[in-house]
Amino acid sequence: MDKVFLERPSVNEVLRDKIRKYKKEHSRLSSNQIARRLGLPPSTFHRLEMGDVKNPGLDICVTVLNGLASKKDTAEFVREYFPEVHESLYGHFYETQTQNLISDDVVQYFKDESTYKMMIKATTHHGLSENEVLQEYGRQGHKIFMKLAADGTIKNKNGRFFHSDDLQRVNTETTIKLSNLILNEMVNEVRVHGNPINSKHDICYQSVDGSKVKDELKQLASEFSYNVRKIMLSPENRGEDVFFVSNLIRKID
Repeated sequence: MDKVFLERPSVNEVLRDKIRKYKKEHSRLSSNQIARRLGLPPSTFHRLEMGDVKNPGLDICVTVLNGLASKKDTAEFVREYFPEVHESLYGHFYETQTQNLISDDVVQYFKDESTYKMMIKATTHHGLSENEVLQEYGRQGHKIFMKLAADGTIKNKNGRFFHSDDLQRVNTETTIKLSNLILNEMVNEVRVHGNPINSKHDICYQSVDGSKVKDELKQLASEFSYNVRKIMLSPENRGEDVFFVSNLIRKID
């Protein structure tokens, strides 16, 4: 059995520690007052505080964590201690957040080496200014972006182009093309500067038993995608810098 799993605190220990930390930070509040705030019977709260509830249900766990900790703590707890629930919720989130496929007449600009960066920027939360478009592409480029805005693919607000309200995605072929364009730029950075200034890239390859590692690697890729999206889509992380992150698992035939 995994040693890390054996050393992981139990559910009741996590809740007990969260309660004790909260009480230490809010010393004026009694256990009964905190219980009322959480909407829990004082007797139940007392047992949680003592660590006497051996297998607290998900509803109680979420109630305590949402009331005493951050939403991030709650999400991480569910992901670690209730993986089936997390997988179901994340699967629903992923499906609903990626269902809008960008149309073929727009995808061409993502695949074009001269325009892909502008399209990436224009479909981020920060957006792309009209001045940048004019500087890069002149009037013709500005005309293209105004058409995309008119079609509703992106929006023009106060002189900046943004993606539509719904998150969008490009097809698999375009995703691969974008990855190639980014990798080529990284190679050029290495050639010119000796190391990629703004990049981090690593690969690992080895002969293995595919039947043994395939599922584990797929799970690892899924976990990686989850963590990347969590970081990228968090409102508190929004800013002007555009990062491109991808994962690749490929059997070499």
